[in-house]
Amino acid sequence: MWLIVPPLANALTWVFLNNQRIISIDSGSVPYPLFVMTGTVLWTAFNTSLMGMLGVVNGARAFLGKVNFPHEALLYSSFLKSVVDAAIASLMLVPALFFFHAGLHSSMALFPFAVLASLVLGFSAGLVVLPIAALYSDISRGIQLVLRFGFFLTPVIFLLPSKGFSRALMLANPVTPVIVTGRAWLTGSPEAMPASFVAVFAVSLFVLFAGLVFYKVTMPHLIERLSS
Repeated sequence: MWLIVPPLANALTWVFLNNQRIISIDSGSVPYPLFVMTGTVLWTAFNTSLMGMLGVVNGARAFLGKVNFPHEALLYSSFLKSVVDAAIASLMLVPALFFFHAGLHSSMALFPFAVLASLVLGFSAGLVVLPIAALYSDISRGIQLVLRFGFFLTPVIFLLPSKGFSRALMLANPVTPVIVTGRAWLTGSPEAMPASFVAVFAVSLFVLFAGLVFYKVTMPHLIERLSS
């Protein structure tokens, strides 16, 4: 329940504001409730994966220096937890697709790849700053603050602008093509950005593998610092 309620409540808030004309948001050919729910699921997957990664070392701080175990297990545990969380949260999209008569599209089969890309992007970003975040808690708090503003710099609740500075700013955000493309695949809308999606996913995988090596090298020194 607690995996589904938060993104659902967030989506329903924006749906209510839009329906009451407090704000007016164009969602193109996709019904706005389905539009914002899909964007929220993908954003939450990214956010949860990133923040979960930042907390793995401090969460195991009590026994890191006392128990001998593969430290990569902390990372895999956090990632698999994020996968399960995202899969359960995605279930709320199934009845929404039927309720809003989205129809069946062959591209729907690609939506799990968009969820995976969101998770990998958050995982790799968190892994890069993990050693520093484990030593300085202000890093995690700062990233949380950035993510709150980043929500409004990502087309989660509105369409990607067609032109202007706002479009250039959002295209510089690596989460943008993942959310836009994933939503287009699920709903059959024409806004997909497959080339940008593949580029972001490829870079995320590269950063992920580089981050794993960096993590393995720095972990003994990090444990020594945390234990002192």
